[in-house]
Amino acid sequence: MTEKEAMQKLMALCSRKEYSTGEIKTKLEEWEVQEDLAAKVVATLIAEKFIDDNRYASAFINDKLKFSKWGKIKIQYSLRQKGVADELINEKLAETDKETYLGLLVEELRKKRKSIKAPSDYELKGKLIQFATGRGFEFDVAAKAAEVVMKSNFK
Repeated sequence: MTEKEAMQKLMALCSRKEYSTGEIKTKLEEWEVQEDLAAKVVATLIAEKFIDDNRYASAFINDKLKFSKWGKIKIQYSLRQKGVADELINEKLAETDKETYLGLLVEELRKKRKSIKAPSDYELKGKLIQFATGRGFEFDVAAKAAEVVMKSNFK
């Protein structure tokens, strides 16, 4: 594949959906584009603003929080796998509002509480925390949210 072909194909892809730099590099490897050409293509795509890891990380975090109801740990892991730099991930995750984040988890745990069968409150709280940590929420946030759900009379 020539540089021009790769560039046109990637510009078309990036026009439809956000991609991280790591994802683009992976695509170029799959297409067996030479390393020097691949580096040139990636540099051009960045310069032309077709790919921007900052924009990608913001959109990814927003989507996963709002729609998938993932916690920061799971989001961080996924972004790392997509080749986004740790510093950028940490910076973007730090921008999330703590109250909104906790509120999101409390709401999910309230929904989950309806379907959990547990003989004691202790076991119920443990199952809620386990559910939250499985979704990628930090243990302390999960415990706090489970406590809020347990104190409410919501069944």
